[in-house]
Amino acid sequence: MPAKPAVGDGRLALRCGDDGRVRLPVFVQGWQVECCGARFSVGDEVSWGLAFTDEDAGAVVDAEQLVELSVDAHRPAPTPSKPCGSPVVLTVNGLTLYWSAPNDLAGRLVVRGMILEDHHALVPEDGARTAGVVRRIQLATQSSALAAGPQFGTERTYRDVGACPRSFRSTKDGAGLTTEIGVLVDLEIAEAHATAATRG
Repeated sequence: MPAKPAVGDGRLALRCGDDGRVRLPVFVQGWQVECCGARFSVGDEVSWGLAFTDEDAGAVVDAEQLVELSVDAHRPAPTPSKPCGSPVVLTVNGLTLYWSAPNDLAGRLVVRGMILEDHHALVPEDGARTAGVVRRIQLATQSSALAAGPQFGTERTYRDVGACPRSFRSTKDGAGLTTEIGVLVDLEIAEAHATAATRG
């Protein structure tokens, strides 16, 4: 879904708590945790580099991960160290996202997709971090039926855990494969507030 001009008041289209603080669904990939990620638990304060991917970019985006945001967008000008420029920067109410958008985008936009914690290639090393509190962690498991050829019948499920695992398992059971692929975090954004917000 391409980005489109924003409408309304620019608030986040997300879940919010009774106090009006926005809770943002952020997916943390298992391989990033296993490589060099810091372990975290429910209630922890964190400061993360966050990336955005459009729902049409090819990534699996299910209803639990999906967000629609009204944001301000700009792409920083190229510099000697970054002659090809940087990702498009999306900002709103204390939230900063980095998006490898196919086109130059600027101004107020509505974007729809998923948000990823990233500390490798998607977020610049000197990029702004988003501060927040971890309010919920769900372990994401992907189950696939296997045949002689490609996978088919993929299903993703979630279950609550108190802390992010240090490692993620993959098990084969008969004709099926079950893989823990990461965690979905409800991240309460420190500076963001909304009066009416829903996920999905």
